[in-house]
Amino acid sequence: MLLTLEKVLLLKKVSLFEQVAEECLIELALQVEDTLLKKGEELLQKGDINNALYIVVQGRLQVYDEGKEITILENNAVFAELNALDPRPSPVSLIALENTHLLGVNDSLLYELISDKTAVARGIMQALCQRLEPL
Repeated sequence: MLLTLEKVLLLKKVSLFEQVAEECLIELALQVEDTLLKKGEELLQKGDINNALYIVVQGRLQVYDEGKEITILENNAVFAELNALDPRPSPVSLIALENTHLLGVNDSLLYELISDKTAVARGIMQALCQRLEPL
């Protein structure tokens, strides 16, 4: 398991949390879920409802659809960010290619922080606006 400081540094790499104050990230880091997958274990199957974003702490995940590899996610990769704001069915399946450690932030945890800390909501809105700017 990671130290709180290590979790904060990983969370800071997530675009939704880039603008969030460190004290809020510390609170979040204390509540994120550690997920340990064994080689060959699936995290999600296509169509599963996913309500969390994940960070690959260590290991590798294969993202695939209908038996075809789409990409490989490795250390520090962040995926499914918007699922923590708007749970939806997974468009792909994910399987561990080796023993893999993930950090997960689910929608309940995120919304609890948003309601308690306006800085979190502000940080998320800034990140989403930055994503929309090029459009």
